[in-house]
Amino acid sequence: MTYLQIQEESLLITDRTKAGAPRQRYAKIRAQALDPRRSLGVIEELAGARR
Repeated sequence: MTYLQIQEESLLITDRTKAGAPRQRYAKIRAQALDPRRSLGVIEELAGARR
């Protein structure tokens, strides 16, 4: 089962064959994301650069 919420709409996918693609995309995004500490560093760096 996969639950998607995009802007003002939501979708529950119960078919396992259709739920695989969104799950794979989400896994890829999570793998590429920075950890919280590094994310904060980037945000702080960008905020300082714009002052």
